[in-house]
Amino acid sequence: MPFTEKDVSSDPAAIQDLIRAGVQSTPAIRKGERWVIGFDQRELLALVED
Repeated sequence: MPFTEKDVSSDPAAIQDLIRAGVQSTPAIRKGERWVIGFDQRELLALVED
């Protein structure tokens, strides 16, 4: 699956993206409009398989 990595420690635009989405922690992984916050293996697998 292609992806774009964004480093919120050095990319102010990436931080703003998370704030606009209401995300307050990392890791935060988005596919379309669906987010997985934190490391939740079951949710990540479902996201990839969707």
